[in-house]
Amino acid sequence: MSNRPLPPRLSVVAVVWNARDELEPFLESVLAQVDPATTEIVLVDNGSTDGSREILRERPEVVLIENDRNSGFGAGLNLGCAHATSPRLLLCNPDLEFRPGAIDALVATLDAEPALGGVGPIIRIEGGGVCPLLRGHPGITYGWSFFTGLMAKFPRSRWINAHFDHDPARRSHRQPWLHGCCGLYRRDAFRAIGGFDERFFLYFEDCDLGRRLTEAGWRLALAPDAEVQHREGG
Repeated sequence: MSNRPLPPRLSVVAVVWNARDELEPFLESVLAQVDPATTEIVLVDNGSTDGSREILRERPEVVLIENDRNSGFGAGLNLGCAHATSPRLLLCNPDLEFRPGAIDALVATLDAEPALGGVGPIIRIEGGGVCPLLRGHPGITYGWSFFTGLMAKFPRSRWINAHFDHDPARRSHRQPWLHGCCGLYRRDAFRAIGGFDERFFLYFEDCDLGRRLTEAGWRLALAPDAEVQHREGG
């Protein structure tokens, strides 16, 4: 019998920046659902100053990559993915927890359809509601309302809500992009398009990734049986 380790079935990749209080619940929710022998957890610390890095150094199950500065969300994930070796990349934030069975449901959905380049979960937010998803790709007007704060100031606006699908599971078979807080991607698809565009320091890098994946011929979907709890509320 060979003593060689099994090849990783799954690579969990996340970017950490001053997330000390979120690390343990995040890691425990992952470890409760995966086989450590076939799962690698790659965490990129983007220059944390709150002790996050020191906590992660004490976790033997974590492959820790230490940045000396905050290079941005997409750039951090690209760095983590460069160290990942599995054919499946589970890209996520550390401010979420996977509900029971979520990771298996994501993997099963991706593996069932070779045309899928990525699959995302249903995202639960504070209060138990579902995080709405954009119906399409954001345009200039949407981006302007987001960055100027109008979207947060007028959350009940009919114009703003027209951009969102508040029950994304209804059209789970096809999505224009996957929420940046959590998505499972085929490594070959992710690398073929060059990963995240690092010109997006934070926000909309997930929309851009989805656009380029679909333009390359891949399809994106949701796994209705996979749920995560996102602390930041989307």
